[in-house]
Amino acid sequence: MTDKFSLNFDIGAHMSDYEYNLRPTAFLEMAQHLAVRAAQALSFGDEELSPHSCAWVLARMHVEFLKPVHFNQIVRMDTWHRGYNGLFFVRDY
Repeated sequence: MTDKFSLNFDIGAHMSDYEYNLRPTAFLEMAQHLAVRAAQALSFGDEELSPHSCAWVLARMHVEFLKPVHFNQIVRMDTWHRGYNGLFFVRDY
């Protein structure tokens, strides 16, 4: 995990459902944002790839929620590169 990248997120009302739990779609948006920022930190963001007519694309995601996240919590998300599988690079959160 040498290339671990972390961000803190403040869970707002717009990210929560009627029971104040984090919506799965909000988590996916957070994960996408974290992946973009991690790519930029590792110098393979859009600015570095676009001159070469390349881009990275989030193609698949598998999610397991171990405990609920609630409105008004501050959470830290970590991500790191875990290797590759053919053309796909695997990223954990």
